[in-house]
Amino acid sequence: CHFDAPTAMLVCYCKDEVWTRKYDGKTCGVADACIVATHMMLQAHSIGVGSTWVMHFDPEAMREAYSIPANVEPVALLVMGYPHKDSKPMGLHSETRPMEEVIYYDTF
Repeated sequence: CHFDAPTAMLVCYCKDEVWTRKYDGKTCGVADACIVATHMMLQAHSIGVGSTWVMHFDPEAMREAYSIPANVEPVALLVMGYPHKDSKPMGLHSETRPMEEVIYYDTF
């Protein structure tokens, strides 16, 4: 999933600084990191830089290779570069499911 891109950015969050829901202990760290990564990709696209979200990586290997402290959680690896003029998204990027398969309406 690297497409020979010259740059990679590892998006992480600090476990010590996340908001936690009091009633069930869920934290916002992963969601916030995903929001940040998405905005990074959108901004890169706006200046002509292509990016790919890679979640298939070993967080412990990243911790070791880049001395990432235990309280910092790696979430996504963004590989970035200028796409070749003939590049195009894979076929699945343009396929969609019918709305009735993915949206459910209920009355309350």
